[in-house]
Amino acid sequence: MEADRISILEKLVSALELKVYGTNKDTPASLPSGNLLEEVKQVDNNIGNACIGHPYATALLSHVKLLDKLMDPFYEDYQTELSKREVILSAENEIVKYAQQLQQLNEKWPALNDKYYSEIDKHTEEIEKLVENERKQRELIKQQTEHINTLLFRYEQVMLKFSVVFDTLEKEITALEYKTSKKPEEDNKDDK
Repeated sequence: MEADRISILEKLVSALELKVYGTNKDTPASLPSGNLLEEVKQVDNNIGNACIGHPYATALLSHVKLLDKLMDPFYEDYQTELSKREVILSAENEIVKYAQQLQQLNEKWPALNDKYYSEIDKHTEEIEKLVENERKQRELIKQQTEHINTLLFRYEQVMLKFSVVFDTLEKEITALEYKTSKKPEEDNKDDK
């Protein structure tokens, strides 16, 4: 059974090589003559290692391995068709998110491929200095804002005191004006 799988796989690889490289004599060397199964496992491991640190890619690869296992024609069919469909549909959200991320990357690719982005490593030290200066400026602005707020609070307190004093002064002036506006005869009547 294992030999049948390997021979089928070798035929598929040969057909694929023929499609990719054509019948030219100067084709690159085919796969090493070692065990084909080991080569496939090594490629699978290399892909898995490349995807470490990318959560969506890792999750997608785990589902791909499961899907490969479920779709293998030689796999013992002890699961119902419904459970296979559930497994495939369970990965749908992650596949859709991954496809959306690929679409966003595809849209932004011209900007990311710009020569200025490739030269950004040369200017990393300058960028770090600018970021540090910006942080210091922000801290200085924050301190100045706090100082201005303190001064405004004090100004408000002084103006409130002036308002109270002027209000008291106005009442006293009004009382004095009232007393001075009385006629002298009224004062005499008050005295009696």
